Amino acid sequence: MSGNFAGLNASGNLTDSGSKAADFAAAAHAATHITGGGDTVASAVSGGAAGLMTGADKTLLDAVVADFISAHAIISGDGNFAPAAFASITADLPDAATTRAITFPVGGGTWLLVDVDAVKTGGAGGSGGAQTLTIQSGANPITDAYDFQAVADNVPFDFPNSLDDAYTTFTDAGVLNMVTTKTVNSACRVTCIFQRIA
Repeated sequence: MSGNFAGLNASGNLTDSGSKAADFAAAAHAATHITGGGDTVASAVSGGAAGLMTGADKTLLDAVVADFISAHAIISGDGNFAPAAFASITADLPDAATTRAITFPVGGGTWLLVDVDAVKTGGAGGSGGAQTLTIQSGANPITDAYDFQAVADNVPFDFPNSLDDAYTTFTDAGVLNMVTTKTVNSACRVTCIFQRIA
């Protein structure tokens, strides 16, 4: 057997056509199925029929991916994607004027302070004068000195109003200070939230 296709002669009898499948090159036709082609495949319908992604849909998808990477990932120097790390430091500050120092380890990366949460503990703040909480990088204030003397026990502070971005980055041996002053009862629990950026 030659493997050729069968043919018919003028009398209707089977003959050897002299051609087989390998003799026919596939015709490139991808361009006919996209925008401007003669046989365009329909665009996918949200919640409906399957199809191709539109150019507008691809633009939206790229934007979503870029936003996700910005919020949740680090692009290293060699261009590789790495999941971003988040960490928090929580300290229970006593009913006393206090400076609680946290030193970042050498070689532990670069961390950005992104938020601070605080809640009153150990009883109400009382009255009789300001007692404050300040978050610092070394001696440099990151937050304003927040007066929490009127905050009731177990109530979160409305804190901070702002973070000074000149001092929110911490790296090798950087020191985060949680600083309180005392009037009546200055006990509180403070949580600082960080994102690793390098």
